[in-house]
Amino acid sequence: MRALVVGAALLLAGCAATPEPVVPDAPDPPPPPASFVAPVAPEPVTPDAKFREGPPAPGPAAPFVAPKVTEARLKNGVRVLLVERHELPLVSVRLVAAGGASDAAPGVADLASSLVLSGTKRRSAVEISDALGALGARHAVFADDDACGVSLDVLAEKLPAALDVVGESIVAPTFPKDELERQRTRTLTFLTQAKDSAGRQLWYETLSTLYPAGHPYATPVVGTEAGVRAAKAGDLARFHARSWTPDRVTVGVVGDVDRATLLPLLERALGGLAGRSGAPRPPVTPPAFGDKDARVVIVDRPGASQTNLQVAGRGIARGTPDFEALLVMNTILGGSFSSRLNMNLREKHAYTYGASSRFDARRGVGPFVAGGAIVRDATGKALKEIFAELDRIRDEPVTADELELAKSAIIERLPAQIETNAATASFLASLPLYGLPLDELDRRVARVRAVTREDVQRVARRALDPRTMRVVMVGDHDKIAADVAALGLGATRRVGK
Repeated sequence: MRALVVGAALLLAGCAATPEPVVPDAPDPPPPPASFVAPVAPEPVTPDAKFREGPPAPGPAAPFVAPKVTEARLKNGVRVLLVERHELPLVSVRLVAAGGASDAAPGVADLASSLVLSGTKRRSAVEISDALGALGARHAVFADDDACGVSLDVLAEKLPAALDVVGESIVAPTFPKDELERQRTRTLTFLTQAKDSAGRQLWYETLSTLYPAGHPYATPVVGTEAGVRAAKAGDLARFHARSWTPDRVTVGVVGDVDRATLLPLLERALGGLAGRSGAPRPPVTPPAFGDKDARVVIVDRPGASQTNLQVAGRGIARGTPDFEALLVMNTILGGSFSSRLNMNLREKHAYTYGASSRFDARRGVGPFVAGGAIVRDATGKALKEIFAELDRIRDEPVTADELELAKSAIIERLPAQIETNAATASFLASLPLYGLPLDELDRRVARVRAVTREDVQRVARRALDPRTMRVVMVGDHDKIAADVAALGLGATRRVGK
C-alpha cells in the first residue's frame, strides 16, 4: 500500500515537472506597399446626389410690390395715410409733426417731445402710462432734426381707447414742472455720460466743426448743457403748439383697421388740434469755410488704443433730384460691407473692424461722413486711404459690376422698410416731411435702375470735394498728431487740453 502511494506521488511529481511546449509568436504581417490604398466602400447613390454636386443657382428675384396707400384728411386738415393689413389683429400708428430740433433752441424739441405724454389736465404722467399699459399698448416719443412724434402699437380692439389717451396728450399737454425737472436731470446726465463715449464725442464735434455756432445743425438733437438748463415749460409749450398744428401733422396707420373705422377714431382723438403754422423752413446752407478755420480737429483721449475718426463735409438735402444717384454712389463708396472703404481699410489693410460712409440727408444740407474706429498706430495711413478713395470715386468711373451690385443691394433692401406694420407706418408718416409722393417706393425702384456710371461720377464730383472736407478724430493726441501732420492736411485744433 505504501509503495502504491509513493509510486502515485512520484507519478504526479513527474507529471508536474514536465515543461509545457513553447509556442512562438506569429510574425507581424509585412507592411503594405507604398502604393496600397485601403478599399473604401462606395457611398450609396441618393436621389438628390446630382443636386448636391454644387450650390443651387439663385432663383428669380422676387418683384418688389409697394403697399397700397389710402389717403384722407380729417376735418381740421390733419393728413392720414393708411395701409390695411388684416393678417394679424394689430395696428401701428405714427403721429408725426414737422418741426424738430432744427426748428427750436438747443434742447427744447427733445425735451418737449419727451414730455408730451407726461401730463394733461385730466391725467398725470403715471396715469397716462398706466392707461396705455392696461391696454397692452407699446408707446414711445421721438424727435430728430426735422420732426417730432409719438408711436403707438396696439391690438386692433384696443385702438379706440389707446388713441383717446394719446390724442388727449397731444392736443393738450401741460408739461408739469416736476416732470420737466425729472427729464432735465436725465438729459443732463446723458450729456455728461456722452463725454465718456468716443462715438458720441466724435459726432458732436463733427457737427460743431461743419456748422458755425448758432446754426440749427451745429448741435445734436438732445441739445447742449446750456440749452437744456435754460429751457422753461413755456418754451416747450410754445414749440409744441407751433409744431402740432393740422397743416404740419401726418398720421401713418398700418394694420387691421379700415378707413371707415379709423377716421372717426382720429377725429375724436385729434379733432382738437387747430391753427396753422406753415411748413418749417429748412436751415440755410452755411457759408464756405474760412481760411483760418482748422481743417483737422483732434479730441484728446490719452491712452486710447484706437482713433475714432471721420472725414466730414456738408452733404445734401433730402429733396435733391440726384438722391438716387447719390445713394448708389455712396453704396459703392462706403454704404455696404463690400464697399470700397470697407474692402480697403478692413479687408486689405486690417486698420479697422469696419469702415463706412453716409449722407445724413435732412430738409437742409446735412453732414456727409466717412471713417471708422481705427487702430491707433494706423491713424495716418487710414486717413490717407480714405482720401484716396474719395479721389478715386470722383476721378474714375465705377465698374459695371460695382454699379449693378449697388443698385441690386438698394432695391433688395426696400422690402425691409415695409416689412412690419411699425416700419411701414414710420415710412408713411415721413413722406410729407420731404414732399415725397405716396408711390415713392415704386418710383425709387425705377430711378435707381436708371442710374448710370456717368451719373455716379457726376454726383461724386458735385457732392464730395476732399479739399473742403474736415477731419475730426477722437484719440490719443500725442500718439497720432505727428502722423496726421505728415499728411499736410492743414491746421489742427486740439480739444480737451
